[in-house]
Amino acid sequence: MKAVEKELLLLEDDVNALEEMYPQGEKVAEATWAMTIILAIFGLIVSTAWVVHIIIYLLIDPPLSPFLNEVFIKLDDAWGLLGTGAFAFFCLYLLLVVIAGEMMIGMRLVFIVRKR
Repeated sequence: MKAVEKELLLLEDDVNALEEMYPQGEKVAEATWAMTIILAIFGLIVSTAWVVHIIIYLLIDPPLSPFLNEVFIKLDDAWGLLGTGAFAFFCLYLLLVVIAGEMMIGMRLVFIVRKR
C-alpha cells in the first residue's frame, strides 16, 4: 500500500509539472480559438486573392487585369521591399497550401505497388 501511495504522489507531482509547463484552461482555449478564427479569415482572404488572380489574369485571354501584379508593384513603390516581401509571402503561402493539400489527399489514397 505504501508503494502505491508513493507512486501516486510521484504521479501527482508529474501532473503538476505538466500543468505548469502546458497550462490548460478557459483563457488559453479562448485565445487558441480566437487565433484560429483570425488565421482562418486571413487564409480565406489570401486564397481568394490567388483564385481571383488566376481567373482574371491567367484563364481569360486577353487578361482582364494584372490584379496581384499591380498590387505588388504599388507596394514596391510605397517601400522598396514591401512588394517583394508580400510576393514572397504569397508564394510561400501557396507552396504551404499545396503541400498540405497533397499530404491530405496523398495519405488517403491507396498505394498500388507493382511486384517485379
